[in-house]
Amino acid sequence: MAEVVAGVYAPLIHAFSNTILDNIQACTLPDTVMFPPRDAIPLMESMVALAEFRGMTLNILTPAINRNIAGIHNNQKIEQSKPDPFLEGYFDQLTHRVNGNGTKGVVELETGIYGTTSLVMAQAFKDRGVAYYIPVKFYGLGPNTSFVHAVLSQGQEWVAEHAENKQLVDSRFIQETLMILLDSMEEFGMQGYYPSVEKLYKESDGTIHPVIESVSARDL
Repeated sequence: MAEVVAGVYAPLIHAFSNTILDNIQACTLPDTVMFPPRDAIPLMESMVALAEFRGMTLNILTPAINRNIAGIHNNQKIEQSKPDPFLEGYFDQLTHRVNGNGTKGVVELETGIYGTTSLVMAQAFKDRGVAYYIPVKFYGLGPNTSFVHAVLSQGQEWVAEHAENKQLVDSRFIQETLMILLDSMEEFGMQGYYPSVEKLYKESDGTIHPVIESVSARDL
């Protein structure tokens, strides 16, 4: 497993991080970077380490906003999800951290695929006056930006559906190989570190936090 991670996953994740950092240094992307846990935590660790090598300072956010919290239907559950009662206050809190950094926007980095929560977050930040919300997926589909599609198209196209419609990438190769890579990256990452966050809570000082449920020592 260590050899597979060192030979396959780490180079791909670091390549993704380096590409994002290049764009931050070129001012194409903002330096406020959001990594929604859990799957994106390995991406965050890579980004933090490589930014340190470059002497860059990033404003890192890790909001626990997922389908459960945002009230998006989760096909892994029977009951219908509803937005968490503290969600709006959580967004207010996050916006304060974005604006406090003096940047005009946020870049969201995650493994993939569809970006249903990205739509919710983009609208929430837009409603609060944040100028830019730029979600970048390691592997995206449809109208999402996708690092995989950018690499396979030799930098010609970042939008997944455009790259496929222009036949700049082999969609069969993506479906048969890279889909497995993405799923396993998520599973080998932080998926088992703690269960998916189900709700938020408010501290006595008014700050809002996710409820993190621990896993067994065996699972960890």
